Formats: sequence, C-alpha cells, structure tokens
Amino acid sequence: MDGKETEVIDEIKQYLDICFVCPPEAMHHLYGFPMSYRSVSVVQMSIHLPEEQNVMFQRDEKAEAVTNAQSTNTQLIAWFEIKKKSEESVLPDGTFPSHLKDPRNDVYHQMPEYFTWNKEANSWKPKKTKEFALGTMYFISPRNREKYALRQLLLYKKRATSFDDLLTVEGHT
Repeated sequence: MDGKETEVIDEIKQYLDICFVCPPEAMHHLYGFPMSYRSVSVVQMSIHLPEEQNVMFQRDEKAEAVTNAQSTNTQLIAWFEIKKKSEESVLPDGTFPSHLKDPRNDVYHQMPEYFTWNKEANSWKPKKTKEFALGTMYFISPRNREKYALRQLLLYKKRATSFDDLLTVEGHT
C-alpha cells in the first residue's frame, strides 16, 4: 500500500446513526417496551345442539360421513369429556393433582388458553408451550332461540359435563 491507509466503512452503523426515531418510539426504547410482538392466535369454537353437529362430506360419500359423524367428537363434546375426566381426577381430599391443569372452573371459550385442539384425535390436549390463545364462539342469532340459549349457557356455566348438565340449575332441570 503506497502510504494510504484504508478506512473501514460500517454501512450498517451509518444507517442506524442516521435513522430518525419519533418521540413515541423513543419512549418505547427508554422504558424498555418491546418494539415488535407476536399476535395472539384465535380459535373458533363450534356450537351445536345435541345430535346436530355439522357434517362435511363429498357428494358420493354421504353414508360414510353420517357414520363417521356419529363416532367423531366435536370441540364441544370433547369439552364435556374433559370436564368429566377432571371430576374423576379429584383427589379424596377434594384437591386437584398439581401436575394437571384443572379445567373445572373454566368456561367453554377459555379452553384454548390451556389446551390445544387436536384435529386428528378430535380431542383437547394440554398445551406444551406457553403461547397464549383466545377462544371465540361463533355468532348465533337470537332468532335461533335454542342455539342462542346454548351459547349463553356456555358463556357462564363452568362445571357442565353434558348437554343435560347445562340445563340443570341447583339440581333442577
């Protein structure tokens, strides 16, 4: 080199030095708030009356679809089953095993917060990660009285283990 020193130019540093930071972004940096985040996943929760679940089928496979639908769990029926299993898991002293999630005090739309829906097994499985998910039930028109009433009951009734249980209040049907 003929007496000239080569200067290393850091283009990334130059770019970052030039960037303008608006006041709200500056406050985010000063207070240590995250600048980016992942959005929450939303799980649509199906609602159906007893023996009225939706059935999807191909044109030539109607009989098979009806047979499969009778033996397949829906999200709602699987929720009832989880509630039954949790009632059976209660220890003799009335507590719930600490290594299990106690779903007895959760309403239907809270299931995705602690469980994931396994489509292959048609059942709810306890979450293995801490990713948050929201459950939302489909809109039901008040004109569809029975289904609308079912949706309202699912919003508030916590320990229901069947459709009949939803209709029972203090031991009266």
